[in-house]
Amino acid sequence: MAIMDPILALPKPQKIAIGVVGLVALAALAYFFLFQPKWDERDALWNRNEGLRAKVVQARADEANLRPFRVQAAALRKRLEAAQERLPSSVRCRGCTDKCPTSPFSPASVSRSSSPARLKRRRYSPSSRSR
Repeated sequence: MAIMDPILALPKPQKIAIGVVGLVALAALAYFFLFQPKWDERDALWNRNEGLRAKVVQARADEANLRPFRVQAAALRKRLEAAQERLPSSVRCRGCTDKCPTSPFSPASVSRSSSPARLKRRRYSPSSRSR
């Protein structure tokens, strides 16, 4: 209690002034060390939230634009499966490519198109197959 003796001896208005100054100092410390960092964090999260909301709106618009393409892709997958069922299997038709002169994999057609550029164009892909 020896520390408080000089303060207790002061008149009442001075004690009130010291108390008010102490409360203001305590409020300032609480603001700078407790509230301000959390407000800065809240502002950063608010800005991040706004950016994410904009991305969600854009993603929803993109998804709405893709709906017709999904239907089209499903139809194309069905057509691809049907076309693959019609293709001969590699085990059953291993030797027939050598006998057929119009086959892109026959030795005759490979020797005719020996340049790398022509070989590149003659590669088989399911999408380039004629109906």
